[in-house]
Amino acid sequence: MKPTIANYLGLGDTHLGCKEHERQALLKINQDLIDDYDPLSSLSFDQDCCTWSGVKCSNQTGHVIMLNLNVSYFLSTPLRGKPNPSLIELKYLTYLDMRNNDFNHSQIPEFIGSLSNLIHLDLYHANFGRNIPFQLGNLSNLQYLDLSFNHFNKPKNIEWLPQLSSLKYLDMSNINLSNINNWLHVVNKLLYLTSLFLYHCNYNLLNIFSVPHVNSSTSLDVLDLSYNSLTSSSSVLEWLFNSNTSVVELYLNSNQFQGSIPDDFTRINSLAHLYLYSNEFEGEIPKTSVVCVF
Repeated sequence: MKPTIANYLGLGDTHLGCKEHERQALLKINQDLIDDYDPLSSLSFDQDCCTWSGVKCSNQTGHVIMLNLNVSYFLSTPLRGKPNPSLIELKYLTYLDMRNNDFNHSQIPEFIGSLSNLIHLDLYHANFGRNIPFQLGNLSNLQYLDLSFNHFNKPKNIEWLPQLSSLKYLDMSNINLSNINNWLHVVNKLLYLTSLFLYHCNYNLLNIFSVPHVNSSTSLDVLDLSYNSLTSSSSVLEWLFNSNTSVVELYLNSNQFQGSIPDDFTRINSLAHLYLYSNEFEGEIPKTSVVCVF
């Protein structure tokens, strides 16, 4: 018998056995996923789905709480196909990983916004396209969201983001956000955000942003603004130097900064790792408490 998608992924762990309607949903999800290298065969109908690899069930209720469809470590080609609407039958799902697959520039299904118990959603490099559905803003329990390295259209607004009031980790790298002119305002509404990755987001318009209207506090520990054509007059620097930021890792490399490295970096007392390479800075590095400057 050929291996199934369940054979490739992480371990399940439960003593109750899975719910029949959730097993049927998993079977339908499996049927819409295609592996060109070694076609996936049907899962056994008499098998406890909580023992399937990539599926984890709650020991207390038996409901499916985790689904890992990231097979990149096991298959030589990504999964193709589409997410099946039966996914919404997994109402107790808290963890969904679909990274490193090929969904052929299709839009992220709006129905994912109905998975109200989701805490972790990873769609990195899944070849999604079109528009980012605003329904993702319904995931108020979400703490981890990775949308990076897909092929979305330029978002016209990201006003749905502040609805993710529990969000701690956000990665929107390689998404063209040049039409967004209020990202600082949006970020400051995410009160629990500790990690923000905006690598290569075409933020060439950041220089015209107005800082005085931006909240002066943030919980960020990690901030990546590399590869964004930022210049020394960027309001981002003013925001960083005048906020009560607790950032520990700051990535400003591969931008268009010029002149002396600002002494104001010394005002970020928490800063331990500062990445400035591939800019046009001149002179010496200011004496700071920074552990490493790259």
